[in-house]
Amino acid sequence: SAQKLGASFKVDPATGEVTSLVVDGKQLLQTPMQLSLYRPATENDLSWEGKNRFWLEAGLDSISQRATNVEFKKNVVNVASEIINKKGDVIGTANYAYTINAEGMFAVNVKFNPDTAAIKYMPRVGLTFRMPEAQCGDVTYFGRSGETYVDRMQAGREGVWTVKPVEDFFVYNKPSTAGNHTQTRYMEFGGCGIRVNADKQFQFSAYPYGDDMVQRAL
Repeated sequence: SAQKLGASFKVDPATGEVTSLVVDGKQLLQTPMQLSLYRPATENDLSWEGKNRFWLEAGLDSISQRATNVEFKKNVVNVASEIINKKGDVIGTANYAYTINAEGMFAVNVKFNPDTAAIKYMPRVGLTFRMPEAQCGDVTYFGRSGETYVDRMQAGREGVWTVKPVEDFFVYNKPSTAGNHTQTRYMEFGGCGIRVNADKQFQFSAYPYGDDMVQRAL
């Protein structure tokens, strides 16, 4: 664990996942911050050669991780871990560096190295976590307006937008992933002090359902 300027975090030594993130006395994580390699399929995914079947065959919809080394050095927690699919097979490795910088910002650096013999397609590489509902207000972000994906980014206008998570999940006739935002420079949750920045533009979604819940509805 580490603490600085009113912010602190804890890492599970067994998994290497961040299990607690506290800012100004507020616990911001309801579930661990986890690597995510999967998202529920869209209708395009299902129709374009059914690529989602490769995701499921690789067991990407339910992964776990096992820490092989955890080291605390110069206010940085470095983690090396194995990524395990739902079948119990190791499908890659991930390296994390967690720290709180001089401005009191929690910083995460993660690198995933897939076993390309086991993984042919990856629908997502990112981090996912659930926040306490009381801490989740409106989401403001600088990026493309509305729901956008890499194949339909031009449908959104660049700017600063504010959305409500419960309204940002569009309910399609056939349940699927929804509420994605592309070319994002930053996003923040109102009222809880979380602002997400990255070295490069990123994609995100924020809604009151877990990917596992959407997957079960497919």
